[in-house]
Amino acid sequence: MRMNVFEMEGFLRGKCVPRDLKVNETNAEYLVRKFAEAEAKCAALAERIEELQTKPTPDSFGIIGENIRTQDNRITSDPMFCVYQKREIVVDADYDYDRIVWVDEDGNEANKLQSRRLELLHENFREPPEKWRRVAVKDIDEFVTCCFTEQGCKDYLAANGHNLRLPFIYVKSGFRNAEYIGIRNWLAGIRIKGE
Repeated sequence: MRMNVFEMEGFLRGKCVPRDLKVNETNAEYLVRKFAEAEAKCAALAERIEELQTKPTPDSFGIIGENIRTQDNRITSDPMFCVYQKREIVVDADYDYDRIVWVDEDGNEANKLQSRRLELLHENFREPPEKWRRVAVKDIDEFVTCCFTEQGCKDYLAANGHNLRLPFIYVKSGFRNAEYIGIRNWLAGIRIKGE
């Protein structure tokens, strides 16, 4: 049981009795018992703090820290290495597009020869066969993941790059992002054992 300041003052002046005072226990015995309990709690907390301070960080954190300290930051403050992939979206053919695609009613793209023939029909203002539709397509960059190091991105691509379309690594800045900078600096401060 905890006492607030007013209860403690009342207890010491003999005007208040704590709820956990045992029968036939003097004030002095009560205080000795309470201080012993508090001392035991402090010792347990000190032991826990010591345990947390001596707990080693995983080796992978040391490797990440080493890479942060030694990698090429590409002239970027607090770099975030990001993996992107290209994704195709359909756009208006009268504006910016990367390529024209001819698609049949089942969604299959025409091969090069079919595409040339269909494009010639279109350029000569002739109607293409009904099952074909002319579509303008643009590649956009789609975010996939972010890493502290370029090596982290390379490892990700080695494991998952086969599922991505035209993946690439791009560096962004963590400028004024206190959370990111704090964690990045903490990782950079971790040394590999034996160094």
